[in-house]
Amino acid sequence: MPIRAPRLSLQTHVIAALAVAAAIGATVFGSLQADVSTPGRDLPPATDIIVEHSQPLTLSVSASVLKGVGMLDVTNQGQETIALSIPTSWNRREVRGVPLKAVIADASSLGSTRWNLPAQASVSFGLPAFPESVMIHNPSKVSLTVPLTLVNLFTGASDRNILLVKELPVTLW
Repeated sequence: MPIRAPRLSLQTHVIAALAVAAAIGATVFGSLQADVSTPGRDLPPATDIIVEHSQPLTLSVSASVLKGVGMLDVTNQGQETIALSIPTSWNRREVRGVPLKAVIADASSLGSTRWNLPAQASVSFGLPAFPESVMIHNPSKVSLTVPLTLVNLFTGASDRNILLVKELPVTLW
């Protein structure tokens, strides 16, 4: 006599379907929750950098990220002292090309610190949370050229670009 598989009731099917739906929902919700709490998501979707200068300027920018923490290197290749406004959470780490005391910060306001960078100065900033994107603003009436290098130290991927910033802000990344 053949053995018959037991027939499952409608109630058992409904419970199984609800369990599968709950598992899928937990997986989807968990991935969305992890995405929101990823380092760098603590900052606004677009972080702003403002560069003030009176002569045409080339400002080299290099950014690197590893596990949500970043480093930003900025070099003033111009012939004048410029003002660079960045988020107050970014910490100055290293100064090259000029004495440390030559790179000074104005009082912080509205979540930004305004740094004065002399000609040929290079400054590194630590980014405790790497922002999702950064926009650079050029309120000056003269051109700003930004050679940009982005490096992901986890994957080893790098990207280089040259941006021209005039009247409208430009997204660095």
